[in-house]
Amino acid sequence: MTFSTFIIGFRTSAILVIFYILTFSQCIAESLFSTALTVNNLVITNYDLSQRERLYKLLKKSGNIKTVSRKDLIDDRVKQNAIINEKITLSETELKETIVNYAKMIGLDELRLSEVLNNNGIDNETLITYLSVQKGWQKLVIKKFTPLIEVTPHEVERFYLYGDTLVDTKILLAEIALPLNKNTSEQSRKIIKQITEKKFTINEFSKLASSISISPTAKNAGLLEWLPLNSLPKELRVKLLNLKTGELSSPIVMGASLLIFQMRGIRSSKKEKASTLSLKEGNTYNIIKNKLYNQKAQFYANSYFGKLKAKAVIINR
Repeated sequence: MTFSTFIIGFRTSAILVIFYILTFSQCIAESLFSTALTVNNLVITNYDLSQRERLYKLLKKSGNIKTVSRKDLIDDRVKQNAIINEKITLSETELKETIVNYAKMIGLDELRLSEVLNNNGIDNETLITYLSVQKGWQKLVIKKFTPLIEVTPHEVERFYLYGDTLVDTKILLAEIALPLNKNTSEQSRKIIKQITEKKFTINEFSKLASSISISPTAKNAGLLEWLPLNSLPKELRVKLLNLKTGELSSPIVMGASLLIFQMRGIRSSKKEKASTLSLKEGNTYNIIKNKLYNQKAQFYANSYFGKLKAKAVIINR
């Protein structure tokens, strides 16, 4: 073999190696940015999943990071779709304030936050998108539900007497639960809507629960045991606490079921009485009113999101 032949062979081999390296790198890049799944035609790439996992590791998010990242990204796309449909946008000032406030919340300034993200392989855009969805969803909730939220003096007094400051407050409920999935969702919502539009005596509600409820309590005419108020999710407390005996709650999504409750009773060892007038003399009235307002807003937001997610078209690629 001549020297020139060796050089030619070496060059050819080098070109092939470079070609394979470039091809391999391109394949990795294409795989990284390829679509992992779509939610209502909004794309989630493998890169999005990887970035969210890195972010959650940095934030020390609890649970299985991969599972939580995937679930939260799907939820974010559902919210993004609603935000787009409601034509809600964030100004540069709002976005700037959101990022600055977030940095302060975790004990950093904006510059240091950027450095920490970079050191952990997280793009600034990943955090911006993450915070934008949170802020946009907040604006959506304010826009859609603020006009619907009212906190009455009666609710403030009732919360003061029976609210979550008392461990021993208990309520007695009856329930009707219907299945909530792609095949039954529409029919279940129609039935529950028809129920809420009527007034039921305790006996009438019990008979209906026995005949149509999918809950094990149907065997007991829908009646639950006395429940400590603090054992219920916070968003349910304000809705259930202010029901009068025999009154029905609004529809509530819990897991794969759509429920409606009828109030049967409430009891507590607290003896003292309060009036709106006496509560207003201090700051207690406004504190309770704001708390009830926030709980109602959260309840509306969660119910609305549950409906959106139930209808979402999620396609794995």
